[in-house]
Amino acid sequence: DTLMDGMVDAGFSMTFLGIESPNPEALLKTKKKQNTKKGEEDFIFDAVRTIQNKGMEVTAGFILGLDGDNEGVFDAQIDFIQRAGIPTAMVGLLSALKGTDLYLRLQREGRLLEESQGNNVSINLNFVPEIKPETLIAGYKRVLRTLYDPTLSNYFERCFTLLSNLSISRHRTANIGRTEVLAILKSLQRQLFSRQGLSYFKFMMKTIWYHPKLLPEAIRLAILGYHFEKTTSQQISIHEFKVFLNKELEGFRAWFAESKGDASAEVQFFVKDLLTRVRVQYEQIHEDFRYNVGDAMDAFQIALDSYLDQLEEPVSSKALS
Repeated sequence: DTLMDGMVDAGFSMTFLGIESPNPEALLKTKKKQNTKKGEEDFIFDAVRTIQNKGMEVTAGFILGLDGDNEGVFDAQIDFIQRAGIPTAMVGLLSALKGTDLYLRLQREGRLLEESQGNNVSINLNFVPEIKPETLIAGYKRVLRTLYDPTLSNYFERCFTLLSNLSISRHRTANIGRTEVLAILKSLQRQLFSRQGLSYFKFMMKTIWYHPKLLPEAIRLAILGYHFEKTTSQQISIHEFKVFLNKELEGFRAWFAESKGDASAEVQFFVKDLLTRVRVQYEQIHEDFRYNVGDAMDAFQIALDSYLDQLEEPVSSKALS
């Protein structure tokens, strides 16, 4: 209490918690004992609510793929995040970082697949999880799609839960100037007339009615939600594009093996059609995020060219694109 009171007095308005999982079994297996308390099933939930009641927003990190997780973990994560009122919930897949106890244990157990890229927001596994990998990845994407769905209805529900439990401190009141007014107008322009419009409008009206003093906070959260929905949808699109490339390449390999590379003109026609499909899918990814698929595109083109080099009249995929 003393520490939290001091933080609020000093101007802290947010704190980040590494919650990881509402599953006590998984927390104990990963040596996260401080997130559990014997005999208190809602220990973490109560901790979040205590911090919010002091006047600080809780943002939190969550991990899927821990040993001890089962197929029920996805709904459990969603339920906890919604119930606790954590708008900024950063959910990632477990990644085994070199030099950690987890890395060494998985190495001993023969479960490591590759070195970690140090990024647990990419949809990629560098180890063999206890739960089926395809189940884990599908569940992970479902959690993201639910928390930050295109309408942001679940997100705004969490925001309102937060505001309903957030004590107002003197640091949360601020003068509104030109910058703030422009931010409000841009938020209205982009969100009120989008797929989020209805949820956004309801959230703002409820805030004005029940928590008018927290309206600036509501606007800030709404702007963040707009960003989160965009980045989350693109993250999923990037993963699905990479899966698409692999499937298309496998299909081409099978077709090429059957044709034995005899008909150069027919192969070129097939590749042109393939590259058109790839281009259409690629352009579905926002230009700001396309750098994330650069390596995958390069690998796809190199693999494709390795087959085209086998033709009687070799040709580059670049020449056909």
